[in-house]
Amino acid sequence: MNSPEKPNFKLEYDSERFAKKLFKRFPLWKQFTSHYMKGEPDNISYYLEVLIPPINPKVSDPLSIVTYPRQVIISWIGGSHRHFDSWPIQPYPFYMEKAIEFVEAIVADKIIFGYYEHGGEPTGAGFCSHVTTNNPPVKVETAQVGSVIIRSWLGAHDRELHDFPI
Repeated sequence: MNSPEKPNFKLEYDSERFAKKLFKRFPLWKQFTSHYMKGEPDNISYYLEVLIPPINPKVSDPLSIVTYPRQVIISWIGGSHRHFDSWPIQPYPFYMEKAIEFVEAIVADKIIFGYYEHGGEPTGAGFCSHVTTNNPPVKVETAQVGSVIIRSWLGAHDRELHDFPI
């Protein structure tokens, strides 16, 4: 919804609830909002999609926040993503609060995202982790050797490990 006009659709109920929580905490991110639709032609639902441009100059991928029925998926680089949902044990709508806390930790540079490269190409495997030390990731046991690329929102925890077992 990059236009100032009022949209002629309404987000699905849970998506609307999450959008209110997200934009209460990050009001400037409204400008990066769009939507997508799912369903049959006579029963279409609209869901939230927010693509926030990165602050870290070493990253081109936007931070992606997408809603689904009773679920929020937050993803960033190299296939790294995290699901927040209401099943099986999360009380509804607790998952929304957890998703907001995760986003807050990302922009506070308390979460690192990483991915593996082999031959200079991403392998499609990604990870995210809370920052607890400045040590590189532990050795991963496989026969391949490649690079581990680690990025954080502000760039304070960026590193690249080459000739690393992946």
